[in-house]
Amino acid sequence: KIARSAEEILSIMPHGSNGFKDICDVLLVDYHLPSTNAAKLLKELLEIRHLDLPVVVLAETGDKDSVTQAFRLGAMDYVVKHPAYLHQLVGVLENAFHRKQLVREKQALKASEEYFRSLIENTTDIIMVVDESGSISYASPSYERILGFSAQEIVHTRVDTVIHPDDLGPVLGTFKTLISDPGITGPTIEIRISHKDGSYRYMESVGKGIDGASAKPSVVFNMRDITQRKETEKTLFESEERYRTAIEHSNDGVALVRGDPHIYVNLRFLDMFGY
Repeated sequence: KIARSAEEILSIMPHGSNGFKDICDVLLVDYHLPSTNAAKLLKELLEIRHLDLPVVVLAETGDKDSVTQAFRLGAMDYVVKHPAYLHQLVGVLENAFHRKQLVREKQALKASEEYFRSLIENTTDIIMVVDESGSISYASPSYERILGFSAQEIVHTRVDTVIHPDDLGPVLGTFKTLISDPGITGPTIEIRISHKDGSYRYMESVGKGIDGASAKPSVVFNMRDITQRKETEKTLFESEERYRTAIEHSNDGVALVRGDPHIYVNLRFLDMFGY
């Protein structure tokens, strides 16, 4: 589109960051517009309307201060008018477009990294990364909350020193498989991890191998604290054992019936009825 004044440009351009993409890829604007200058236009488009728009300014020889102001307001590049400037213009416009694309990609990557960092830092699960040498290269903040060690204390520690000796076999077997075949997710296993107070916490753990294209081949472990569940299961089991022992040695005959069949009888019951 071609606009011949600042007012016409403003009437064409939308409010918001993305609406302009249906109108143009790059805005080429003459610094000396009728009734205004490019600085006021850029201020409106880039600062007030927040358009994520690559802008190239056409300037006259001697417009150094004007160009500096345009850059300060967000212009990507400029071209000084001279007899052959049209030959230069195409390359400048293409360069401005691709530079803005690169900026957007970096911003999107940064936003994505910040989003996932926020997820990891606020999750109740532990995220732990172990490199191919068996050294812990990353531990999420929840490691300290659950196991007492800060990330600074636990990073560079060998993973086999924090796992209960009786649980090392399954963990190391899974680790070797995931390191050699990145991309697959291992089985969910229950392991005990040492706490800073000297005790062990039961963790439900699942790992996934990651490719070493940009770093060492590693395994990411997601671990959930199941200590309370295991303790509850143990208490329930011990309670059941106590009641079973009491019933089996009772002087009274005891039978549990569900429907017609007996599902349990103690020894005294068998003696009483001659079985």
